[in-house]
Amino acid sequence: MFFAAIPMLFTFAFVIVEWVFAKDTRLDKSSILIVSLFSVFSFFPVCLSYLSYGEESYFLAFFRYFYMIPFFFLAVFCVRNANIISSVFGVYVFFIFLSALSIFYQLIYGPIPWLPEASVRDGLVRYSSLVGSLTGYGVYFVFALPVLVFLFRNGILKFFIILVVVFAGLVSLQKAAVVNLFLLCMLFVVFEKGRLRFLILMSAPLVLCLFFVAYFYDVTYVVSTIDNVLRIGGGSKADVSVVESVADRLWELPSVLYEFHGAQGLLFGVGMVGGSGTLGFPEYPMSHNGLFDLLFIGGLGNLLAFLLLYGFCLSRVCMAMQRPSQEGLVARCCFYMLILFLVNFLFAGVLYFHPYGAVIFYSIIALYCFRYGVRGDNFREA
Repeated sequence: MFFAAIPMLFTFAFVIVEWVFAKDTRLDKSSILIVSLFSVFSFFPVCLSYLSYGEESYFLAFFRYFYMIPFFFLAVFCVRNANIISSVFGVYVFFIFLSALSIFYQLIYGPIPWLPEASVRDGLVRYSSLVGSLTGYGVYFVFALPVLVFLFRNGILKFFIILVVVFAGLVSLQKAAVVNLFLLCMLFVVFEKGRLRFLILMSAPLVLCLFFVAYFYDVTYVVSTIDNVLRIGGGSKADVSVVESVADRLWELPSVLYEFHGAQGLLFGVGMVGGSGTLGFPEYPMSHNGLFDLLFIGGLGNLLAFLLLYGFCLSRVCMAMQRPSQEGLVARCCFYMLILFLVNFLFAGVLYFHPYGAVIFYSIIALYCFRYGVRGDNFREA
């Protein structure tokens, strides 16, 4: 708790300094109502918690729930233009790169004691990373890839980091990593033209051929890795296939919460307990679906407020993609991040509760909701 509190306290200090000394704090007034609705419904579960499960202790839950709020305020003050958000994304890429190296380090030298404990699946060891849990890297590494593709200038460095980050996702034995990588490639094929689409379409048959060769010659580690992730060979009963996992998170697991909390809990929420293990209540059932988490935490209003904010921000990102040079590239990067964010939301929980998802989400919100429509703002001159 001590080390977790340090970043929050430092962020609070920077927010106060920025608020006192900032010369230009102009914000887009048309977005204030939408963000205000999102904020009100985000605080509503605090009251619901005591009304629904008043006997629980909520200190840890509130700490987790509001942990990234100071960063949100810092982003509102500081993320003023495309250049600044590019710097934020650059730091994020560097962190993901270090996380990838932490996986390779453990493959060679064994587990790092102070990281989450490794696990064994069908004889292969699954290691965690600097991102945290065993499944964390598979979710959050994909947000670094659009940044590398569109914003990194050094071709050799870009290729090297992409190779390391992607390969770490594959050897992490996480289904989320494979699904996210496939989804991003499909998005590039649909929305991009020219060299990027050509490279993906040309590399896909090559990758399939390599997989077939690996199976034909029974390259043990490659075959075991594919079976571990995709469950092609059936595998153990301790895990399920990608298709079964998707079905579980879309309804099977959320239905358990529905049976536990009832229709009233679905419509109006039950407070922090609705977030179960994410917010420190592992004894309660968990949906592993961010949309249902928002419903059970704060009710239908909580979910609609998020979707309204998300849709508003995505629409502005799409408009900004038409701009030339750096602004358009940053907006294109944010477009893919937002699509990936929502898809992972469906299968991994509320991403903006976690530091890595929150950094991406709040930075984009701060720029495109608060700064984009301000006349004369630096964003238009970046």
